[in-house]
Amino acid sequence: MALDFIGADFMTLKCTYWLKAGHDDWTGQDTYSAPVVARCWYKKDFKLIRNERGEEVAAKAMYLSDELTPVTNSSYIAFGESTELDPIAAGASVVIGVGLVPADALGSSDLNKVYV
Repeated sequence: MALDFIGADFMTLKCTYWLKAGHDDWTGQDTYSAPVVARCWYKKDFKLIRNERGEEVAAKAMYLSDELTPVTNSSYIAFGESTELDPIAAGASVVIGVGLVPADALGSSDLNKVYV
């Protein structure tokens, strides 16, 4: 993927995400994919958003990137690079909301917003 001006100028930080892969009925624990490192822009800011059930919840930070398309609610994400297989041990936060900034609004590629 070629970097457009948004990617080249603003996506200079790294984050790591873990996708929810399933649920182990025996242990009652959720399972997660291997960690994936992506370039991003990170903003620590409290904001009220609506979760997937339409409830208003407080987000403490937002990640913005064109590389976060697969991230959904219940995934985990952390600032920086990590190789830790367990997102909780890595200090990651659970994703409580996702959104999209369409390319038309930026004159650039679509950007995914991930709220924690």
